[in-house]
Amino acid sequence: SDLPLGLKSAAVWARAARLCACFRPPPRPCRPEYREVPEAAMAGGCATFCTIMSAVAVPMLLLWGYFCSQKMLVMQIPDANKADAGKGCYMAAAMYAVTFVVAYQSMNSKKASARELKA
Repeated sequence: SDLPLGLKSAAVWARAARLCACFRPPPRPCRPEYREVPEAAMAGGCATFCTIMSAVAVPMLLLWGYFCSQKMLVMQIPDANKADAGKGCYMAAAMYAVTFVVAYQSMNSKKASARELKA
């Protein structure tokens, strides 16, 4: 009651911190199998994801590029912009095709382990 304002507010914050600590869930122990993920496994998953995304994107972008270059009504953009949009779709499809090749090669490349013996 007769504490200065700064000390009174510090005491209030300390009490609030103790109360909040009571309602926190206990920390979960880290499972040993999740602690370390080998980099090769992560790289393989990334290569697989990029391969699938590229395999879906290339035909889709080629189709959209065709629709734009033929000025079809399916693509609801102004006719003046359709030619440029078609070129952009074709270029994006080409870049995704390169990504597909690189990711597929990365996914299927077998790296020699340090424990393998060459005969």
